[in-house]
Amino acid sequence: MSYQVLARKFRPQTWDDLLAQEHVTTTLRTALETGRIAHAYLFSGPRGVGKTSAARILAKALNCEKGPVPDPCNSCSACTEISQGRHVDVIEIDGASNNGVDEVRNLRENVRYAPTGGKSKVYIIDEVHMLTVQAFNALLKTLEEPPDNVLFIFATTEPHKIPPTIISRCQRFDFRRIPVSVIVDNLEKICASENIDVDRDALEIIAIKGDGSMRDSQSLLDQMISYHKDRITAEHVVRGLGLISRDVYFDLTSAIADNDMARGFTLIEDVIKNGYDVGEFISGLLEHFRNVLIAGSAGEKGLVDVPETSRGAYMAEKEKFSHGDIFRLLNIADSVQQQIKKHAQKRVLLEIAVAKMVTLDRTVTIDEILSRLGSSGQSIPSDMEHKQSRPAAVSEKKSYSYMQDTPAVKQQPVKKKEYPAEKKSIENRENPKSAPPVVSSEHIASKWPDIIEALKRRTITVGSFLQDGAVSKVNGNNIEIEFHESNWFHIDSIQRSRSVVDEVISSVLGQKVTFTCVKTDKKDLKYGGGEASKEDKLSEMAQSDPVVRSIVDEFDTDVMK
Repeated sequence: MSYQVLARKFRPQTWDDLLAQEHVTTTLRTALETGRIAHAYLFSGPRGVGKTSAARILAKALNCEKGPVPDPCNSCSACTEISQGRHVDVIEIDGASNNGVDEVRNLRENVRYAPTGGKSKVYIIDEVHMLTVQAFNALLKTLEEPPDNVLFIFATTEPHKIPPTIISRCQRFDFRRIPVSVIVDNLEKICASENIDVDRDALEIIAIKGDGSMRDSQSLLDQMISYHKDRITAEHVVRGLGLISRDVYFDLTSAIADNDMARGFTLIEDVIKNGYDVGEFISGLLEHFRNVLIAGSAGEKGLVDVPETSRGAYMAEKEKFSHGDIFRLLNIADSVQQQIKKHAQKRVLLEIAVAKMVTLDRTVTIDEILSRLGSSGQSIPSDMEHKQSRPAAVSEKKSYSYMQDTPAVKQQPVKKKEYPAEKKSIENRENPKSAPPVVSSEHIASKWPDIIEALKRRTITVGSFLQDGAVSKVNGNNIEIEFHESNWFHIDSIQRSRSVVDEVISSVLGQKVTFTCVKTDKKDLKYGGGEASKEDKLSEMAQSDPVVRSIVDEFDTDVMK
């Protein structure tokens, strides 16, 4: 007898053999036990997770000599014939090669005939999404009202390509990717039954390469048995499958952390000389950075798809980088992966990407920025104080040892220009009896541009936020300012700077007033400061606010819009 590959030899024959699909097996078992069998099922999911095997098990449960039963016996003639693919009443059709309307018409004709030797006639159509639109339309009526004892089972890896009219006539089951640990345990059982000496680390690499597919993992194991029959180690798997060792990625991230350009280019030279695909190297680098990020966020428990021998290395690697650094490295790797698909000079792109990573400046926090500005003798505006506790778009930890502190930029004090309205308000505050007891809405409307301008001189951020508000009503000395409900952040910032806003409004209006911020769903608010876009406000902040300007100059950064 000819050799039978592991994927066929160890194909699931019972519901218990279907791994990581308990939501499917439990439902189908209960349906068989209670007799609530639908006339059509749709099995969707990634390749190699058990869709066609589940269809065969269901067909065996229906046609078993003891059945229909929840669990087929796998010993009677009907179960044996279905397992071997030669039962006359279980018809397996390849949707890719039988996708025309003529094939579906023949199927409709054959459906009318009663089962020949079994209890139910089962049609299993694999890759059903390959059928044409005309073929699907021809199948609709038969699928909705099939003859008695006829069951349709559709299997597909791309359910989004199936018309909704077909899906609505089926019970749909979505099969999941199989976890790496489950695949490794299954491969260990196979190796034990086949008397194969293999390290668990090697099986973990095979399972990760299988990408959640049991069939792919079994095929890779078959290949490795042929490659090295005596004993299979992780090194044998890496060499036999032409994979890039994780040590290469760890060496590269070490060169990035040490700002070692020469070592980075040497590693790229080794990758090219060993004949590795550049695109595969970039994909592996993305996965490597992703694992470093997870190690820094979720710890070792989050590294579920990483061999146990590498988890300690990732836990040590996370200390070299902050979250912000990893995000920027991921962006560079992702960008070059998109470009490399349509670029002829793949090596050049890879070298440019590595050069960017090696020379990448470390990220800093707002606390560090404010500390440097404060140490240079500059005063920190009051509206910036509450931001010290917020994280920047960057990280909290120092990641590159080669970075040195940059001298703070000296800034000349800004002289405050005194306007007549503010001068008059000062006089009114000194003589409260002369101030009018109630403020009018007309007076506020006429002074609103002056209020915005005066507040921007105190704090450009809060002034810009207040510019998005509109005065809705005046109750005595209280001003009600409306903001669109999407501008909750504006309201939050203005409320935290209430003392500054109260002082500026009272100063411009010439009398003591308070304000209240309210949310509204109105979209036609007339803003007192005009229709400035968010991009314009950001640019204005970058040019006008002395703190933002100092940050841009000192750290050589850009304002992100």
